[in-house]
Amino acid sequence: AAAKQQKVNDAAAAKRKKIEELDEKTKKQKEETKKQKEEVAAAAAAAKQQILDDAAAAKLEKTKKAVAVKRQKDHVALAAKKKKEEAAAVSAAAKQQKVNDAAAAKRKKIEELDEKTKKQKEETKKQKEEVAAAAAAAKQQILDDAAAAKLEKTKKAVAVKRQKDHVALAAKKKKEEAAAVSAAAKQQK
Repeated sequence: AAAKQQKVNDAAAAKRKKIEELDEKTKKQKEETKKQKEEVAAAAAAAKQQILDDAAAAKLEKTKKAVAVKRQKDHVALAAKKKKEEAAAVSAAAKQQKVNDAAAAKRKKIEELDEKTKKQKEETKKQKEEVAAAAAAAKQQILDDAAAAKLEKTKKAVAVKRQKDHVALAAKKKKEEAAAVSAAAKQQK
């Protein structure tokens, strides 16, 4: 019975040992599995982080490129705008010059026209004065001629009157002489 009991005890002890070994093995496996899971999780997290970092780096690079492209575009646009503004300024200056030239030409034309008008006015005034002088001279000539004619007429009238008076006086003298002769003959008789 003691041997049997011993056998049972040994069997129980062996079983317990086996169970303990199994528990130990299970515990180790669990720890190993946990460790592996943690490593896998860490690797996954690292990979995820790497992906995020790569994405962030790619995004940064893309942003940098976009900024560089935008800068280039802005620079080109600014240069084009500047060129356009310069061309517009040159065009405006040329336009202004044209306007100024046209205004200057117009002013010159007006001045020339004014000068011409002034000269024409002076010429017209001179002509008017000459015409007026000629008219005055002609009027004076008419008056002089009329005065001369009147004087001539008066002279002639005076001469005619003198002649008539002379003839009348001669006739009267002749008559008186005849009367005197007649009276003397009468007296003689």
